[in-house]
Amino acid sequence: MRLSSIRQPLEGIKPESQSTNAGLWLDRLLAEQPKTKETITGKHPYTTHIEQVAQWGAPASYKRFFRRWEQGLQAFKAQLPAGYTLLAGKAKARGRIAVGLGAEGVLENAITLHRTYGVPYLPGSALKGLAAAYAHQYLADGTWRRPPTEIGADAPITAHEIVFGSTRSAGYVTFFDALYVPDNNDPPLASDVLTVHHPDYYQNDPPAAPPADWDSPTPISFVSATGTYLVALAGPEQWVTVAWNILARALDELGIGGKTSAGYGRMTLPPIASSTLPAEQPASPAAAAAPSQPALALPKQFEMALKKTNAGSLPNFMSEWRQLPPELRSLGAKAIIRHARDIKVKNLEEKPWFKELQQALAEGEQ
Repeated sequence: MRLSSIRQPLEGIKPESQSTNAGLWLDRLLAEQPKTKETITGKHPYTTHIEQVAQWGAPASYKRFFRRWEQGLQAFKAQLPAGYTLLAGKAKARGRIAVGLGAEGVLENAITLHRTYGVPYLPGSALKGLAAAYAHQYLADGTWRRPPTEIGADAPITAHEIVFGSTRSAGYVTFFDALYVPDNNDPPLASDVLTVHHPDYYQNDPPAAPPADWDSPTPISFVSATGTYLVALAGPEQWVTVAWNILARALDELGIGGKTSAGYGRMTLPPIASSTLPAEQPASPAAAAAPSQPALALPKQFEMALKKTNAGSLPNFMSEWRQLPPELRSLGAKAIIRHARDIKVKNLEEKPWFKELQQALAEGEQ
């Protein structure tokens, strides 16, 4: 049987935005196969297919499911023993999110969608991996370094291992899948595009010719997500608080999913006011007591930008410092003052921005 005869019945199927599973529609109901590059005229079939899905809201059945999920989380929290808790809050995307972009799919690029309801979600494994990577790379305290794969049973347990686990022990903090919060106004999916500017160079091995300004770019449509997601973490109370704040920083500074270097995946998750760590690394959650303040570190992007700043551009760099979280302002002020002295800024004490930094340091020590 020819493929065209198989697809012919699909022509009469019309999507119903309130009941159709977006994942099923994307993977199984492509009405037209794309032709070769030379014969495509007008809009690409993938683009039309994706634009249909991007107009849909969450199904009504999903909204009922989401309410049951919230109730289930609260019931789970009520059953936890003393010393354990569940934290839940909403993380809002500041732009687009591309989770599961490289997964297997029938289109050029994929997206992670709930199998039953066809709405986007953030897998708990992705959230945990992002937080673990941020702790390993950016937290100054050495106990947040990822433990080696081969680790002896008698080796001291570290903060990273307590929260995220290792080959010898599971982590004490559970990262639940972050489900999309239903919104009646904005659909959860969006039609997006990435553009390959030099297709002939990338598609030929070896390349027939180097990239050139006269190459014809090839836009490729794909599905991205947006909206607000319900994040939930459970475990020993103080470790859940620490993990929550690490995840909040990671979502804000690094972003989740693919194309983060292009600004995708940035989310705002309100931090918890108190983030503490035990003074000694315990062997079990029950031994986790005597909290102390964790070591803070400036974002890598801030440090790299500061190194490239000269005496003339330092006043403009102050806007970067003012955007730092309050708990990092003193650390950032010290770094800027140290850099200003290293590059020998003239009449440093007379600069208005220097006085602002000094005032911030004085307020931080109070």
